[in-house]
Amino acid sequence: MDGFLLTLGGLGLFAARDAKGLAWNSGPGLRALYAVVFLAVGAALGSVAEQVSGDEAQAMLRNACLWGPSLGIHALLWIAFQRAKQARRGARWPTGLFVLPAPVSLYSLGGGVWVTLQRTNLTGIAAGALVAGLFVASVLVAAWLGNSPPRLATNGRAALEWGAAANLAAFLLIPLQQESRASGLLAPPVNWSRTAVAWFIVLALVGASFGFNRIRRAS
Repeated sequence: MDGFLLTLGGLGLFAARDAKGLAWNSGPGLRALYAVVFLAVGAALGSVAEQVSGDEAQAMLRNACLWGPSLGIHALLWIAFQRAKQARRGARWPTGLFVLPAPVSLYSLGGGVWVTLQRTNLTGIAAGALVAGLFVASVLVAAWLGNSPPRLATNGRAALEWGAAANLAAFLLIPLQQESRASGLLAPPVNWSRTAVAWFIVLALVGASFGFNRIRRAS
């Protein structure tokens, strides 16, 4: 799968997850914490990306010592989102799940930072802050729209179901990342048929997660 499309897809999927979670919790404190966490993460990714080439970054990501635990983290996050739906009404901890940067969102932000470094004269920290700032801004705007009644209002169960679905989809996104090319971030020849099949499977996994939740509620 083309690396550029994989980066955009990962950012979009987890931006939607986080926007739904922040729309559910409209308090300014959580949104401020979210912005601080991701800006700090972006700056850290920029500092690292400035010191490694695309091939070196790709070799790191293909190392089982990195992607193996990443799959495990997404599995734990999926379980946590499922458990959060059973938390008592008014519990605060489920909304905190949306502040945690997931491995796929980190990989996608890192890809965006690397592209920015290649196409601009920014320093690593500045490029990281820029990419993370754009990501945070899009999430906060979507969260604000999602909290605007009545048409776009969200609720806790829907937000948690989307969070679980995004982490389930990561089980395909991380292996796809192993197949992507670092050079494809800048000058892809895109295999559109393969890309379409891959994203169809990702969407099917998202749908499967929602279906699983519907069956559990009906039983």
